[in-house]
Amino acid sequence: SLTGGYELVYSSITFGGMSGGPVLDTQGRVIGIHGRAEGETTIEVQLGNSLGIPVSTFLALATRLNTQAQKVETTSTPELNQQKVKSIQTAILSVDVSQGNTTASQWLERGNQLWRLRRYPEAIQAFDAAIKQKPKFIHLAYYGKGLALGYSGKYPEAITAFEQAVKSQPDFVPAWDNLSVVYRESNQLDKALAAINQAIQLQPNNPNLYNQKYVVLSNLKKYREAEAAINKAIELSPRAVFYYNRGNVRKELGDKPGAIDDFNQAIKINPNLALAYYNRGIVRYELGDKPGAIEDYNQAIKINPNFAQAYYNRGIVRSELGDKPGAIDDYNQAIKINPNDALAYVGRGFVYYQLGDKQKAREDLQRAAQLFKAQGNTAAYEKAMALLKEL
Repeated sequence: SLTGGYELVYSSITFGGMSGGPVLDTQGRVIGIHGRAEGETTIEVQLGNSLGIPVSTFLALATRLNTQAQKVETTSTPELNQQKVKSIQTAILSVDVSQGNTTASQWLERGNQLWRLRRYPEAIQAFDAAIKQKPKFIHLAYYGKGLALGYSGKYPEAITAFEQAVKSQPDFVPAWDNLSVVYRESNQLDKALAAINQAIQLQPNNPNLYNQKYVVLSNLKKYREAEAAINKAIELSPRAVFYYNRGNVRKELGDKPGAIDDFNQAIKINPNLALAYYNRGIVRYELGDKPGAIEDYNQAIKINPNFAQAYYNRGIVRSELGDKPGAIDDYNQAIKINPNDALAYVGRGFVYYQLGDKQKAREDLQRAAQLFKAQGNTAAYEKAMALLKEL
């Protein structure tokens, strides 16, 4: 769990005694300080992702402490080619499980490494091999299996694995937490709420559990209760993403000024949180501040140039402000990033129609109708077809 400032999550293999060491990117640049691993640590194995404190946390402290930072590298890390990826994977898969007397802890570690590499079927096999040996830490093997199944999208099987984990070790909070997640993904929201409540009962000062409860309650559309849950998360840890989440629930409750206040706070804590700008832009638009909305969409796109929805929303506002060419540019970009965005075709089609280009408008609405039909959105498909008949 991301408590104690451990907001950097990574899949690099770490061992006991490495806490306090630097976390490096592929260019050898320090991006954080290693702290611990998720899940539970046995004598020999650490299960789950590794957790560290991001270097941005220390840079923010340097300003408050009037400490002059040395040169901070801000260029993006180049993408890894296949050869480098394979080299890293080979280095990670270092556990020897070739002998017939492989121990349960070795299978557990192997499964964890395979899970981190997203090789989920192999990870499940490794965790099953550990389970067959019925070790004293069998709850960890079921937990690891649940993670691999959950990340594979096999939610019913993941539920069974996590249920076995909590049956074997009833006070194992990570299993209750993840059981809540897979229940939620399976749309068993009442069970998801019960599971996260159990986790909170065991660990009442973990802000991430209250955040998880906020998510479940939001899905249940119990927004007042969701707000109370995220308030508790903020009380325990005033993190940017928690303010962002409270902004969303306040928006749902109709408290638009309160939502903007929360998005402002999220941005103050983390100026690179593109979603906070995006959602603040939505609220500003709803309040009639269209220029302010465009400013926020601009910033969201600057942070994340592949933010298709931000281009789409900006296209709507530009069109309403009379900037038809700018709107078309935005819809073009949204479609380039996500060619299956039917609404972007609808938006661009309307602008073409307003510009008098009925042929292009018809082509866009036809494409939108095809996508709506393929996506099973019958109501939107029928509306698109009705619009086509009017052209």
